[in-house]
Amino acid sequence: MPPSGKSGRRLQSGPAALLSPPDVQQILARLNGHGFQAYVAGGAVRDLLLGRPPHDWDVATDAPPHEVKVLFPDHLPAGERYGTITVRTPERMVEVTTFRSDGRYLDGRRPESVSFSRDLAADLARRDFTINAMALGPGGELVDPFGGRADLAKSRLATVGDPRERFREDALRMLRAVRFAAELGFAPEAGVKRAILEEGRLITHVSAERIRDEFSRILLAPHLVYGLRLLRVTGLMKRVIPELDAGFGVMQNKYHAYSVYTHSILAAAATPPVLALRLAALLHDLGKIRVKSVDPGGAAHFYGHETASVELAERILARLHYPASLIARVRLLIRHHMFSASPAVKDSTIRKLIAGVGAKTIHDLIRLRTADALSSGREQGAGGLSLEDINLFAERVERILAGPAAFRRKDLAVTGHDLMQGLSRPPGPEIGRLLDYLLGQVLEHPEWNSRETLLALARDHVDSR
Repeated sequence: MPPSGKSGRRLQSGPAALLSPPDVQQILARLNGHGFQAYVAGGAVRDLLLGRPPHDWDVATDAPPHEVKVLFPDHLPAGERYGTITVRTPERMVEVTTFRSDGRYLDGRRPESVSFSRDLAADLARRDFTINAMALGPGGELVDPFGGRADLAKSRLATVGDPRERFREDALRMLRAVRFAAELGFAPEAGVKRAILEEGRLITHVSAERIRDEFSRILLAPHLVYGLRLLRVTGLMKRVIPELDAGFGVMQNKYHAYSVYTHSILAAAATPPVLALRLAALLHDLGKIRVKSVDPGGAAHFYGHETASVELAERILARLHYPASLIARVRLLIRHHMFSASPAVKDSTIRKLIAGVGAKTIHDLIRLRTADALSSGREQGAGGLSLEDINLFAERVERILAGPAAFRRKDLAVTGHDLMQGLSRPPGPEIGRLLDYLLGQVLEHPEWNSRETLLALARDHVDSR
């Protein structure tokens, strides 16, 4: 059952609740005023019925693209081949698309041809899911030829027509089905799930960028655990991220009640909805599958799993064409996620960790470690740490950050110029090495961060070599 568990969802009703904003109303009115049909269509209608603020507003019309361009001089022609003109209003971009019927889908993404029409029902018939195949007239009147409103009320995800045909037209729709389930808490009907199982191989024809974008939205969705489980039971996970699918049933040790797979998706859900954090949480333990060993007493160990997890995460994220900056951040979080947070750890060790990863990253590392513990199913989670231990560590971090400690070269009470002048040294690599030496000393002894003390330390260090 989906997370919502609702069989009778209450929907918005009445024209006032289903009216589009003034700028979109003006687009509808201008089209109507020139003798054309015009409706708000797609996701905005769905969201209005659910009482959610729509993110995108799309207009469907029987006006051909060249007429739309004349009526709305402030436009972008991108997508004109497929009947879409993007109209600029002071508030937003609105895609105005001519009613159309699609030809055959040869590339599994777009039709080889489109035929413009004056038939709204035919236009709605080409859409993916019934909840996206509704339209609203200017007065809020609902056009719903495929029962989308009833499916919304029942929290049900159904395709317009045969799901296998819809997925053969565009295989990404299979991932979109999972994404809508994760975002809305809807249950795909049995035929939809069966069609994904039967047609799942087609996802390999979809570009990495399109898969990445849908997968990211699943990760950031309110019901991401449900979504990720759907990916696995429909067979999509082993085609998109087989490395994660391989963790299903791989049990861990006394610190974990769950398999690597279950722990990973629960950890992702336990982090704030920030993409880098959720990716790091989802992938942070995948290396355990590769490095697992069992000692003579039957206890499992995962020595070096951080390094193996970093390698796997880099491979997965690069394959899905995530930006290099995001990959670097996920790599840093995974590499350090097993940092020492024991009450016995020294303040100097904490200062060195902050210096190594940065003040922003230390907070995300704590969030990741907290999620790791929460998703272990044990009172003492990963590494034998309790939530109380991690919370105390977080308090120590805040206290250290609020204190006088230096974490970067520029936090030191001396500059490279000071060292060159005070030690009569020329510019060069030696000055950088001296600054790093002094930073190491200050991380051990924050009270030494004064100009006089650091210059004296620098002189002693140079003289001792």
